[in-house]
Amino acid sequence: MSEHTESVRPGRAARGRAAKTQRRRGPFAPAAWNLSFTSSATNVPFAIVQDSPTLMVAAVEELCWRMAVQDWAEREPPRRDRRRYAAWRSEARCHHEKRERIRAMVDEAVQAS
Repeated sequence: MSEHTESVRPGRAARGRAAKTQRRRGPFAPAAWNLSFTSSATNVPFAIVQDSPTLMVAAVEELCWRMAVQDWAEREPPRRDRRRYAAWRSEARCHHEKRERIRAMVDEAVQAS
């Protein structure tokens, strides 16, 4: 055997990792996770989201909305190009309307639970 394989102790390292994962409780446990809905400025416990089909749909819509807004912000045209800038700004209204729909969906589902 070479020097490198002799110095590694796979049995010992594996036991150490397993012991660490068993000790992780508290804020790292899945039951303590919260899902942050930026559109409604709300944190919802993951257990509630998991039990509610409406909140699951809202979570997917929120993710799609965030990605669309990020893409939209990266495509900002120069202001001197008034036609393109006006079209870009009108797209912002669509994003705002979608945000309001997601917010209403989340608020309604949270109040029902």
